Amino acid sequence: GVLLVSLPVEAVVKVIRVIGSGLVSGITENKKIMRDTTITTLDMMIIRDNNQVDPVILLSLISPISETLENSVGRLELLEWLNIHANQLGTVSGDCNELTSSLVLCMQDKTATVRNQTEKLLMVLVSRGVVTKEAFNKAVRDLPPAIERTLSSSISKIQSAASGGGATGDNGVGGDNSS
Repeated sequence: GVLLVSLPVEAVVKVIRVIGSGLVSGITENKKIMRDTTITTLDMMIIRDNNQVDPVILLSLISPISETLENSVGRLELLEWLNIHANQLGTVSGDCNELTSSLVLCMQDKTATVRNQTEKLLMVLVSRGVVTKEAFNKAVRDLPPAIERTLSSSISKIQSAASGGGATGDNGVGGDNSS
């Protein structure tokens, strides 16, 4: 993490392409100290000059994050971390559609906190336009009917936000949603 902080953004993005999966997968360790250290390292990587998150670096982490969310260990910590920084996505070109399938899997987690964090994150991502309605609909299209019924309330909220209905105001990620 310390080494990556000293590199320019373009170099960090290149390094993430090589080590991103291994780095982010540290969140799946059973030991809490390893998960906490991984979050600290991720913060060190994305927070740059003037204590601002660099959206280019954050966007370059989407692929390894998507892979890591498939594992239930550390899922909550990673979702909480993403929710903190989600407002930075959409400020540069690029999308997060790759995350959609993993996030739909997280919506099925047995832990209510994980499901809530996932719904909150998806609401922000679709309202910012970095996850498209088409990508979300494709991810939920093939859900078994029983799971689709269970998730119907969340799916409706997210589809509404994706259609321009906006977030409900309690998306948990700062800012006023009124226009």
